[in-house]
Amino acid sequence: MEQTCLKYAAHAKISPDFLGKAGLISNTNEMCREENIDSGSCPKGKAGLDRMVEDWIVGIVSLISLATDLRFRKIFNVVTYPVMLAGLIVEAFRNGWSGFLYSGEGLVLGIGLLLIPFLMNGMGAGDVKLLGAIGALKGAAFTFSAFLYICIAGGVIACILLIAKGQWKPFIGRMALAVGLFSVAKDSFQLLDQKPIDSKFPYALPIVIGVSAAYMIGRIHGV
Repeated sequence: MEQTCLKYAAHAKISPDFLGKAGLISNTNEMCREENIDSGSCPKGKAGLDRMVEDWIVGIVSLISLATDLRFRKIFNVVTYPVMLAGLIVEAFRNGWSGFLYSGEGLVLGIGLLLIPFLMNGMGAGDVKLLGAIGALKGAAFTFSAFLYICIAGGVIACILLIAKGQWKPFIGRMALAVGLFSVAKDSFQLLDQKPIDSKFPYALPIVIGVSAAYMIGRIHGV
């Protein structure tokens, strides 16, 4: 039982110490040495090294994407596509079919979570592919956690921009009018397209903030 939990921790990028605190395994120091799995007492384990490399790649790709989005308002495919492919190949090579599924689930979830906002012209395709690339490396659990923080960061930034530009009153008024008329006028939300309010911004910024928050909070909780 304990060996199974420990191997799952390595595959899912969960610290063995976290499982120990949860009472699922005992003597994490000895067991991580036997299984060559990283914990706080044996940080040179293979899983710990792999995780560190993945974290560095995610950080570098995120910062490059942020820089190009701020400068050119574009996230380039040459940055995101290789990371997607590398995540799938590395996980498949390391853990076989289960590793490929682990990476694939993160990739699909990352793209799927931002697909609707993209279709509503809320962000660019590069933003969608960036979260998909991160998902291919970090898996579905981390991707969903990052998505929640991305939503919070994006909402806060949008509100700040609306207030700074003095557009929050007309925005709230039009939203209230559209919602009120929705029951009688099916196309009432088209009111939001009249005299569009400029609240768009490089969405790589909340993505970087959300991914960083998910990483730091995960480290605090040992996940």
